[in-house]
Amino acid sequence: MLADRAAALLFYVALAAGAITAVVWVLLGEPAFALDRTVTVLIIACPHALGLAIPLVTAISTAKSARSGVLVKDRLAPNTSSSCCDWPARSRPRSTVSV
Repeated sequence: MLADRAAALLFYVALAAGAITAVVWVLLGEPAFALDRTVTVLIIACPHALGLAIPLVTAISTAKSARSGVLVKDRLAPNTSSSCCDWPARSRPRSTVSV
């Protein structure tokens, strides 16, 4: 799987960048900034791996659903299906009170 290898590579590059950032800030004598800068680097660098992983998970789950007999016509439908469960609450008649 090409996406798995690319996500793993990006993860390790982000981890290495975070480690280098921590070491450099500690060596510069700013240990208070080391943690802040390291977390910032990891947060900025890691979403790239998630950007590859999320579509892959969607494709795999759709394929597994199809093998189990569930036909998914729209790949975005499972993401929006959580809003379908509150329809009874919206369809209740509103009570009006006259004074």
